[in-house]
Amino acid sequence: MKKNEFNYSLQNINLFAFDVDGVFTDGRIYISDSGVESKDFHTHDGYGIRKLIETGVEVAIISGRNSAAVEQRMLDLGIDNIKLGCNNKVSAFEEIITKLGIKVSECGYAGDD
Repeated sequence: MKKNEFNYSLQNINLFAFDVDGVFTDGRIYISDSGVESKDFHTHDGYGIRKLIETGVEVAIISGRNSAAVEQRMLDLGIDNIKLGCNNKVSAFEEIITKLGIKVSECGYAGDD
């Protein structure tokens, strides 16, 4: 695919949904002796997400794990559509696009599952 074809294919994207573990992180989970979970996020990912939001694309986070660290990081990035602890990611995705009035054909997704 040529660069101009790639740009054209993205022009109708109104929502990009992401998994977290394995996408924003390397998949490792850190748990302290007191049971507090933390994750390692890279600032470059945050920069990219902010730029995506600035272009008017909605961003959604859909993760099977429930994590305060993930929720805080995504809120800090300005993401409003956050679904954590999802047993059914497809249902969570459908809820988000219904709420936003966006068609599936207008969406992109990055995840490792």
